[in-house]
Amino acid sequence: ELGNPASKAWQAAHLASFPIVAGFPMSKVFCHREFGPVLQQVFAEIKAEGHIKKILSYAGCYSLRKVRGGSTWSAHAYGVAIDANVPQNPLGAPVRATLDCKPGEFYLEHPVVKIFKRHGCFWGGKFRHRKDKMHYCGCGRY
Repeated sequence: ELGNPASKAWQAAHLASFPIVAGFPMSKVFCHREFGPVLQQVFAEIKAEGHIKKILSYAGCYSLRKVRGGSTWSAHAYGVAIDANVPQNPLGAPVRATLDCKPGEFYLEHPVVKIFKRHGCFWGGKFRHRKDKMHYCGCGRY
């Protein structure tokens, strides 16, 4: 049982703000207390490996909402998902081959995708049905 993310008590017990290494479109993220340190490591590695310019935009982490088109809470409602480069990776867009990709577009072997994966995160480009290439989730970790 994950609890009720709409509860103020749940939010106070599970959500916090975490600073992110300088140079990204965001300086901090508001997310689940256990996901924050993972994101700090992910973004530090992205920067250390020279991929900082591949993160063009940040569309948030925590958002109290249901899954798009669904009735269950989104991973964002629990603060365990983050969206990046949304304009280049719209919901439902196909996962394309590396050679066909535009700047900011994520693909299967993209360096950012690999770094998130190394930290146990799931990439929405691997969803079985509607692809969500902007989405990285720490679901199942907590």
